[in-house]
Amino acid sequence: MRAFDVANLPGRWNFGEIAVGDTHNNEGWYLEGVNEAGEHWFVRISASPFTIGRVDTNNLFLRNDGVSRVHAVLEFDPDGRLWLRDGSSTNGTFVNYQRLDPAQPVPLGDGDIIHFAKMAFRCVRREVTQITAPAVAPSPGTTLQPSLQLPETFVAQSQESSLREMLAGCMVQPFFQPIVRLNPAPALVAYELLGRGAHPALPQSPPQLLRIAHALGRIVDLSELWRTVGVKRALELHAPCLFVNTVPAEMAPDFLHRSLGALRTQAPHLPVVLEVHEHAVADVSLMSEVRHLLTELDMQLAYDDFGAGQARLVELMEVPPEVLKYDIGLIRGIDRKPPHVQELVRDLVRMARSLGVLTLAEGIETDEEAAFCVAAGFDLGQGYRYGRPTPDPLAAAA
Repeated sequence: MRAFDVANLPGRWNFGEIAVGDTHNNEGWYLEGVNEAGEHWFVRISASPFTIGRVDTNNLFLRNDGVSRVHAVLEFDPDGRLWLRDGSSTNGTFVNYQRLDPAQPVPLGDGDIIHFAKMAFRCVRREVTQITAPAVAPSPGTTLQPSLQLPETFVAQSQESSLREMLAGCMVQPFFQPIVRLNPAPALVAYELLGRGAHPALPQSPPQLLRIAHALGRIVDLSELWRTVGVKRALELHAPCLFVNTVPAEMAPDFLHRSLGALRTQAPHLPVVLEVHEHAVADVSLMSEVRHLLTELDMQLAYDDFGAGQARLVELMEVPPEVLKYDIGLIRGIDRKPPHVQELVRDLVRMARSLGVLTLAEGIETDEEAAFCVAAGFDLGQGYRYGRPTPDPLAAAA
């Protein structure tokens, strides 16, 4: 048997194939996984029995303390059906979120969701045509690092079908939250575009929808749809300016050029600010390309959630944005925080403004927070104090 260690592969990888015998025939049963970038990979169930566990003598070696030494076993019966048996594991084996009785093996079907403790997989039967051949390792089985351990890494097939319907039918609703100039008095200058779902069988919540889309490799499609539908509505609202969001998987320059180019064609004269999370700024070369592209498209750049991560202001300024959005964690309750914390926030605002960058305080909810932000010199504000996200901000403001 050939083996490999997924943990040692480069960042962009697709499939792992561990079949015995003829490796040109890729039709069969696979365990499907998802890495942190939302990319899917497949490990072929190439033996019977096929063991899964925490020690490297298993066919599938899972590096996770929650997984037992021999956690579960997959076996084919004489008719070719695939069965799963729990190996009396400590933390359980689950099929479609139901825990197995070790004494009762269960047959598996295409699309069943399997958890070995909290490590999630999907069982699929298909022909996989994009097999990569990573360097083999000396261990007897396939070794996986637990890149995702959420209880619901995969989604039910009904949600998969519903998500496809939602994307094909543009079944999303744009919401808009006001962004105001703080001095000399609050005045509307822009909206931030926020998306919601509008499919009856799916949640409306953006985090839940993004989780489902991530599991299906469609997170970019969802993010792009929210922007397309939102820009159309923003034009109807005569929005003065629109802040739009991205997900990390969209940060490839070629993709952004196509996607933002289409947005600019859709709205030739709409002022647009692209929000990028500060974690992406660590790649200075990438951000330089993004900065050049935005200038070409007459768009502006904002770094989101400043203060939530590890990036320092001097690093962010290697590719300076027009707007720096200070994380809600810095602003929430700022009027009640210790004096040294308040002074730190004031210093960060002064430093950004000295570099010609507009400063925006996110998450302002109270009059006291607003008063502090005005006194600290913030240029812009956003939060429930000035308006909640709504599909019709004009009606909300009336």
